[in-house]
Amino acid sequence: MTKYESLIIYAEKIGAKVKEKDFLTNKKCAKTIDNVIYINSCMTNCEKYEVLSEEIGHYKTTFGKITNLDDVRNLKQELKARDTSVQEICSLNNITDCIYKGAKDKCEIAEMLCVSDELFSYAIRYHARKNPIVFKEDYILYFDENNLRIF
Repeated sequence: MTKYESLIIYAEKIGAKVKEKDFLTNKKCAKTIDNVIYINSCMTNCEKYEVLSEEIGHYKTTFGKITNLDDVRNLKQELKARDTSVQEICSLNNITDCIYKGAKDKCEIAEMLCVSDELFSYAIRYHARKNPIVFKEDYILYFDENNLRIF
C-alpha cells in the first residue's frame, strides 16, 4: 500500500471522502468542499500524497471559503493547514526514521518521505520555529531557517 493510499484511508476514518478529478491542469492542486476532498488526478502519487495531506489539514482546521489569500484571516487558515500537514508527514519521528534508514541529507529525507523539496524546506522552517534542536537517540538534529544539520 502506498503512502497516498494509506492517507486516503486515514481521511475516510476522520469523515472525509477523497475523490480524484481531472482539473485539466498538471498543477498540484486540490479542493475541499464540505466533507469531500477533490484531488487532481493528473498528479503523481507523491504529489497527490503531499496535496491530500494539506487538504486533510484544511478539513480539520479550516472554516469557510478561503480562496482570497489577500485576506489575512484566510492566509492564517492556509498556514494552519500546512502546519497540520507538516506535523503529520514531516514529523520529527518520520524524519529520524529516514535518517535511521540511511538518508544523509534533506533531499534524501524528502524523497523518502515522498514530499517535494519545497514542502520539506517549509517543514525545516516549521521545526526551526517550534524546536530548533532535537535530541533523538543517536542523533542531534539542528533546524535553522533553511537547513537541517544532523550530528
